[in-house]
Amino acid sequence: MTETTTSVPAGPAQRALDRLAGIAIAIASCALIGLVLVQGWQVFTRYVLNDSPSWTEPVTLLLLATAMSFGAAAGVHT
Repeated sequence: MTETTTSVPAGPAQRALDRLAGIAIAIASCALIGLVLVQGWQVFTRYVLNDSPSWTEPVTLLLLATAMSFGAAAGVHT
């Protein structure tokens, strides 16, 4: 038995949710890029300048939580 499915055009609510999922993915991506930059700065300052800034760990945790939250929201949507 074969089942045929017809493509139903997405309604305005579905398009809005798709748009929100895209925004969530963009925010999660920016948070991950920021996390890599902050951690890179921490490694550079710790081993090259021998003076690690105190703000990098809390910012890294915040960016990680942001990336996980928005990434999970986008993952549940798809």
